[in-house]
Amino acid sequence: MRIPLEDGFRRRSPAPDDVTRPVLRWLLVALLGLTFMVAGAGCRQRPSGAPVPREEAGYVASIMRESYHRLTCQWAKRINPENAVYYRGKADAEGDGHRPCRVCRP
Repeated sequence: MRIPLEDGFRRRSPAPDDVTRPVLRWLLVALLGLTFMVAGAGCRQRPSGAPVPREEAGYVASIMRESYHRLTCQWAKRINPENAVYYRGKADAEGDGHRPCRVCRP
């Protein structure tokens, strides 16, 4: 940014210097990390009930996301098999804290 002077312009030095920039970055990361820990964001826990085999299930959800899907939903096909949790009914999925998918509307 340039500051007008009587005899022309002079450059203004940048606001944060080399010392404060890393400190501010560390503070931002620390606060964001604390926010995620307090809010409970991140990986969900696997359900406490007995696992349902895929063949007997009607619905699937990811441990990483909130929504549950029909097995034929386009978004259900994108779930990593390691993160997939299968449910027999809607009540089981909703009891585990998942909400219905807005695409397949189970």
